[in-house]
Amino acid sequence: MKMLQNFVLTSVVTVLAVAAHAVEMVQLAKLHLARGEAREAIHWASRLDHSQSFSYLPFIAESLSVRYRAAQALGDSALAETYRERLLGLGREDLIEGE
Repeated sequence: MKMLQNFVLTSVVTVLAVAAHAVEMVQLAKLHLARGEAREAIHWASRLDHSQSFSYLPFIAESLSVRYRAAQALGDSALAETYRERLLGLGREDLIEGE
């Protein structure tokens, strides 16, 4: 029983640490976008599209929203449309500005 409790506790701590890291990446991406550094914003927000961490899933929509706005700031309509379509696919029209 003690081994199971230790395993569960370790798992919870790991998930919380990964989630905290995801929050930091989203905030860093937002900071870069606010400073007019759209390419850096896309870089940091894209790090959440990692196939090996389910802990990032709750942050994907917000990450896509940052990338959508950054692509618009760069004038890259094709890239912006890619992010827009992904947001729509997630049912997150609320994160698309102007719609």
